[in-house]
Amino acid sequence: MSRPARPVPRAAWLLPALVLLGACTPQPGGAPGATTSPRTATPTASPTLTTTPPSPDATAPSTPQQSAPPGAQPAPGATSAPPADPRKRTTLVVTFGAWNSASGAVEVSGYVPLVEGDGTCTLTLTQGASTVTARSTAYPDASSTSCDLLSVPRASLGPGSWQASVDYASSTSLATSTPLIIEVP
Repeated sequence: MSRPARPVPRAAWLLPALVLLGACTPQPGGAPGATTSPRTATPTASPTLTTTPPSPDATAPSTPQQSAPPGAQPAPGATSAPPADPRKRTTLVVTFGAWNSASGAVEVSGYVPLVEGDGTCTLTLTQGASTVTARSTAYPDASSTSCDLLSVPRASLGPGSWQASVDYASSTSLATSTPLIIEVP
């Protein structure tokens, strides 16, 4: 006797659909109707776990700073603050971010709405004082620059709620996603 088919959860078909969509997107420099080989996610670094204890200065009482007298001018050539980063700020859109029980990892992907060829994406997962990161190369497509799948395996994570955010950096642009919460079983 046959069993009735179980419904497939939405998350199970979302990632293959995103991969298929990415494979159908023309690559820059390609002629209409030309075929290209599919991209393969190649992480450039393994996730790293970093625990940062609070700074001893964080609990120390603040010391009043002396201010310059009214009308005083800084010495010629002196700067009071480092120059701001000249790179353009843009938006990073997270297209997928969740625990994937099939791969046993937190997986996140996204894109920036501009075309660049030298970007890097960094996923940062934070839980209390624990921080885990994963990096991937970004690649341009027809109208945006996409992050390869960013993945952190269960072995690098404890159970519970993790705050996830993705940063994008290139020679000319910077972006940070809106943080999201991912539950790790």
